[in-house]
Amino acid sequence: MKTMMDFIEKIREVSGKPVGIKIVIGSEETFEEFVGFMAKTNRYPDFITIDGGEGGTGATYQAMADSVGLPIKPALMIAQRVLKKYKMRDKVTIIASGKLFSPDKIAIALALGADVIQIARGLMISVGCIGAQKCHSNECPVGVATTDPKLQKALVIEEKRYRVTNYMTTLREELFMLSAAAGLTSPRQFNEKHVVYVDSEFQAKSIAQVKEVEQVKELVNVKVTEKVVEAEKEKEKELQLV
Repeated sequence: MKTMMDFIEKIREVSGKPVGIKIVIGSEETFEEFVGFMAKTNRYPDFITIDGGEGGTGATYQAMADSVGLPIKPALMIAQRVLKKYKMRDKVTIIASGKLFSPDKIAIALALGADVIQIARGLMISVGCIGAQKCHSNECPVGVATTDPKLQKALVIEEKRYRVTNYMTTLREELFMLSAAAGLTSPRQFNEKHVVYVDSEFQAKSIAQVKEVEQVKELVNVKVTEKVVEAEKEKEKELQLV
């Protein structure tokens, strides 16, 4: 971690620009270890891009693409919780990515703690990507992921630019439409109260309510544990007296 922070600070000093890292969260424990180091040393990146395990690429092994890393929703909740725990949330910008190409998914990601949304899939599809899974071979048949001049001819910029513009314009309009439906004036106002979870008994609760319940349970469990320990100590004293 120290080596990585040294590198981040060097790049920041040379470029004079914000420098961040991109990660896939595998567990809360490993992410907490990283954030704990940041808090202890007061050294941190300007932003952390969190990629969900469902993120797609045509340039990796199938097992890696399908089975490594948490999905973006629980990953964002972990990041939000851990960064707040170590009082680092206001110091780091969270960028979210991982199949966030539709307005509803973007709204949920913003509600779960993302500051910025990164889109790859949606823009690639709008520009002509057909998911040929040849990104690593330089043989993309539609000219999107290739440096081969012959294959690049398949990507007609004069045509595709309108499709990209339409995608981004419609995406923005529908995202603001969802905001208005929730009584908000901006998508940035989405929070955990706007995301509803339906449990196995078909009870609908917001993520904020679910977290409150879990916090109460944790507090109750702590108090119960303390009482059990006290009772055990009293029993030991009685046995010693006998």
